[in-house]
Amino acid sequence: MQNIILFDQPEIHQSLLPLTFTRPIADLRIGILTIREKWELCLPGS
Repeated sequence: MQNIILFDQPEIHQSLLPLTFTRPIADLRIGILTIREKWELCLPGS
């Protein structure tokens, strides 16, 4: 299994307030899936 680490850039995190007060950017929903779930679909086995 491959591990992939995604980093949140502070300036992007600040621009998404107040949504990012309670969760990381990867856990925000874009449509039915979270950003994390979309990356998992694009990178199988990670």
